[in-house]
Amino acid sequence: MSDPPADGSVHRVAVVGLGKLGQLHVERLLRRRDTQLVGAVDADPAKAGRRLDDVIGRETGLDLEVSDSLESIRDADIALVATTSRLSDVAPVLEQLASLGLDAITICEEAVYPWRQFPAMSERLDAVARENGVSILGCGSNPGFLMDVLPLVCTLGLERVEKVTIHRSLDMRPHRAERLMRFGLGCTLEEFGAIDPATLVGHVGFTQSMHCLADVLGWALDETHEAGVRPAVLAAEERHGAFVTVRPGTVAVIEHCAWARIGDEKVIDIAMYFGFHDAGDKVGHGDTYEITATDQSVSLRVEPSWGPFATTPSTVVNLLPSVRSGEPGLLSVVDFPVRRLAARGGDVIDRGPLRAENHLASLAGQA
Repeated sequence: MSDPPADGSVHRVAVVGLGKLGQLHVERLLRRRDTQLVGAVDADPAKAGRRLDDVIGRETGLDLEVSDSLESIRDADIALVATTSRLSDVAPVLEQLASLGLDAITICEEAVYPWRQFPAMSERLDAVARENGVSILGCGSNPGFLMDVLPLVCTLGLERVEKVTIHRSLDMRPHRAERLMRFGLGCTLEEFGAIDPATLVGHVGFTQSMHCLADVLGWALDETHEAGVRPAVLAAEERHGAFVTVRPGTVAVIEHCAWARIGDEKVIDIAMYFGFHDAGDKVGHGDTYEITATDQSVSLRVEPSWGPFATTPSTVVNLLPSVRSGEPGLLSVVDFPVRRLAARGGDVIDRGPLRAENHLASLAGQA
């Protein structure tokens, strides 16, 4: 880590990647007194060289120009990296940031708990971070919180956990047609079946969550498996999104699931449902947690489902001070004590509402 600011001072932050989530992180940083946005980087020629305000479509009050070079942010304390889901793609960026002396938080799903799946890259990132005295953390809503950290905290009141089951719903109504087609949403069953399975998009991060759960609970997994994406719900009538209407008889919700075994026993069973959810769907529209233990079993239900466009920026910004004061190396969210995982709302100076993009919230409000 570079020298962290004393209490009451300000973290100088740069954002790398100005896609949708990167822009949402900019919005959150501008609402806080403990962060100062000092730089923005994006390799897209359509964004680099332009004023940040013009790229994100709002006035920031800052005279910042988007750069295509990480060298431009060497004066920052920490970088928030919102670029890709694949560790192999983001690792070179994290290494360069470390060489510049910057701590880094990335929302790359494969970086959240990478040691089991990517041991060589994990060891290299850890070594580079230690050599440069900085901290690197992968985190986000899921993985990094909803399918690993949250259920692990719930196990504190249990004797011995025997199984963890989690089903989550993700609202896709705010998205445009080109993104929805990558999930197979709006396709007939025949059209869905003709899609190359390798090109279908589902959840990235099941493996990270399962290994995190297992390692913290002390389980030695014999097998992990991630199933292919499949249709879960066909629309009986039109379902309307912000830009697209799903027609009757087409795929409205898809399922992507994974599991882990110890011997013949399935000890982790997790699933994600992406789509245009309806309150009457058999898969429901919320998040459910079931933890089976020797002394008692508990079930939790969250309605509406946690929305990633709200939860991911909140998770990242809340963890920023912990990364700044963390030990050098490649870190995991489960390395931090619970007192470091709480919302840091005292430093929010703009209490105005944020944009809501979770249709499940409106469904719950109608109940």
